[in-house]
Amino acid sequence: MIESLVLTTLFACIAFGLLFFGRNLRKSWRAIAYGVAALSVLAASLSMMLFIFSGMCGRYDYTEMASPDGEYIARVSEEDCGAMDSFHTRVNLWKRGTVHCSTHGKATAVFNSSDAPNFVELKWLGPNSLTILYPDRPSGPEKFSCVRQMQSVQITCVPYTADNKQPPVQEKPIVQHWFR
Repeated sequence: MIESLVLTTLFACIAFGLLFFGRNLRKSWRAIAYGVAALSVLAASLSMMLFIFSGMCGRYDYTEMASPDGEYIARVSEEDCGAMDSFHTRVNLWKRGTVHCSTHGKATAVFNSSDAPNFVELKWLGPNSLTILYPDRPSGPEKFSCVRQMQSVQITCVPYTADNKQPPVQEKPIVQHWFR
C-alpha cells in the first residue's frame, strides 16, 4: 500500500520537473516533455487511486464453533469490499491444532455464498456432522457452493426461508483483517 504512495510521489515529481524545466527547451523537445509530463500525471492519478482504494476490503471473522469432541473448528467469515460489491460469505473448517488462515493455510472453505454472513448459522449435530443453515434467496445457484465432506466431517447445507424482518443470527464483529 505504501508502495503506491511512493509511486504517486515519484510520478508527480517527474511531471512537475518536466513541466518546469521543459518550458526552456526547443519546441519539439518541449512537446515531448509535456507529453511525458501528461502521462506522468495520469500515472500519478492512477497510483493515487490504487493507494486510496486498496485498503477498502476487510474480513470479519465471526465466532468459532468447535465440534462436540473439539477436534474440528468451523467459523463464518465475511469479506467486504464496500457498496459496489456483494457479500462474500465463507464457512471455513479446520482441524484443531493446525495453523490456519482463510486464504493461506490449512483451513478449507466448505461453504461460499453471496448472502449476508450474519444470517448463516452453524450447528454441530455430532463430532463429525456439521449443518450450515443459510437464507434461501433468489440469487441463483452461481452465488452458492457447499462442500459435502471434509476429511471425516459430513457437511449438510440447508436453506431456510429468509425473513428480512427477523433479527440476524449473529451480530457483525469488528473487522479483523484488512486486505491489500
